[in-house]
Amino acid sequence: MVLAMPAPYRKASRYALLWIAVIFAGIGVSILIASQVDGEKLGAWMMLVFAVPIILSMVVAAVINHRLDKKRIEGLRQLFERRGITMDTNPDAAQRDQFYQPISFLTEWMGLQAGAANIQWLAASKQFGVFEHLFVTGSGKHVQEHLETVVVVPSPYRTEGGLTARRAGFSMKRAWRKTEARFEIGVPEFDRDWVLSGNPILAEWFLIPQVREILADAPRGEAWVLGNNYLCLSFDGVLQPDSMEAVLDRTKRVAETIEKFVPFEAAKVAF
Repeated sequence: MVLAMPAPYRKASRYALLWIAVIFAGIGVSILIASQVDGEKLGAWMMLVFAVPIILSMVVAAVINHRLDKKRIEGLRQLFERRGITMDTNPDAAQRDQFYQPISFLTEWMGLQAGAANIQWLAASKQFGVFEHLFVTGSGKHVQEHLETVVVVPSPYRTEGGLTARRAGFSMKRAWRKTEARFEIGVPEFDRDWVLSGNPILAEWFLIPQVREILADAPRGEAWVLGNNYLCLSFDGVLQPDSMEAVLDRTKRVAETIEKFVPFEAAKVAF
C-alpha cells in the first residue's frame, strides 16, 4: 500500500461553514421570535418578522466573509512585498489586458474563461507573475464558481506548442481523458494521477524523474502548463499567504530543476 504524501500547500477556506452557521443562527432567531408573538394579530406582518433575522444573518455573513478575505489579501500583499513582487489589488481593464496578453494562451489551455476580464488581482516582478481568476458556469439553480490561482515564470527554454498536466480526482480524470489530445508517458505511478494533453515530445524533457519527484505530493487541483516561453502552475482554489509562498517556491524549484537537468539541445529538438 502506497501512502499519499502530505500536500505542500492547501486551498484556503471560502468560509462555507461560517455562512451556514450564521444563517442557521438567523433561522433560529426567526423561529424563536415567531414562537413568542401572536401571529393572528400581526397577520401579513408575521412573514416580515420571520424574514428579517434571516436577511440580517445573510448580511452579517457577507460582511464577515469580506473582512476575512480582505485580511487574506493583505497577508498576500505583505508576502509579495517581502519577495520583491508588486501587487495590484484592484487593477483596471487596461492593466489586466497588458498583464495577461503574453499568457493569453491560458484561456484555452487552462480553461480560464473570459481571460483578462476575470482577473481579481495581479502581482508581478521580473521573476513571477501571479493572479487570481474567477468565473462562473451554469445558470439558474445550477451555478458553479471557479476560482483559480495562477503563478507564471519564464520558461528555462523557449517553447513553441504546449503541454498541460493536471492532477485531478477520478471524475475529472475521466472527463479529461476523453479528449483527443491526451496521452501518457508510460510511468504507471505518474499516469495514474495525472492527465496530460498537448505535445508529447515536450513531456519527454519536462516530466523528467527529478520533476516528477517534485510533483509527487501535488494536491488535487494542481495543473501545469508549459508553452509559449512560459511555465505556469495553476491551482483550483485560493491560497493563504503561507500556501502562496510554498507555491512560489514550488514553481521556481520546477523551473530550476528543468534548467539544471535538461540539456538545452534536448529541449531544442522538441521543436
